[in-house]
Amino acid sequence: MDDMNNESGVQSNGLQKELWGSSSSASADLYRPQVNPEYKPKLGQEFASIDDVYEFYNQYAKEAGFSTRVNFSMKNKDTDEIVRKEYVCSKQGKSFVQEVVSEKKKT
Repeated sequence: MDDMNNESGVQSNGLQKELWGSSSSASADLYRPQVNPEYKPKLGQEFASIDDVYEFYNQYAKEAGFSTRVNFSMKNKDTDEIVRKEYVCSKQGKSFVQEVVSEKKKT
């Protein structure tokens, strides 16, 4: 299936189709937890506060059977206000703690 506009009119690529549940022959290899639709993230979803985002994604993760962690956070230098926070699966990527422990074992 070609790249095309989704229900919200936003153009999506193949990866987004995989993540958001569009049909694909490769999707048979993916684990897709059964999550109540009210807990599923939606493209373009907005939140009133950063705390609301945290609560929503932690509830989604709990329903889907995994946990989250903050991968990236950025503050406004002038106001010290958080302007961006990126949540990921807690098992995504390499943990800093694992890297430090590995370095200590080598010496």
